[in-house]
Amino acid sequence: MTKPNKAVAISSLKGNLLWSRLIKDPVRRMVLEQVEGDASLDLVTSKGMLIKIDPVTGAIRSTEAIPELP
Repeated sequence: MTKPNKAVAISSLKGNLLWSRLIKDPVRRMVLEQVEGDASLDLVTSKGMLIKIDPVTGAIRSTEAIPELP
């Protein structure tokens, strides 16, 4: 993540930019999740949204509101 809320992926082999995506709202948490070979970059925004991004392509897989706790 960059200061203006841009998620970027850089190749660890060549150092070149693979993809970048501007995130509208400030990102509060970022987690790289991997389950049985399938990876997802999960971003939680300041407005309570969960954005799941494909870490290889940068495509947004899903966006959903996180329910508020009582």
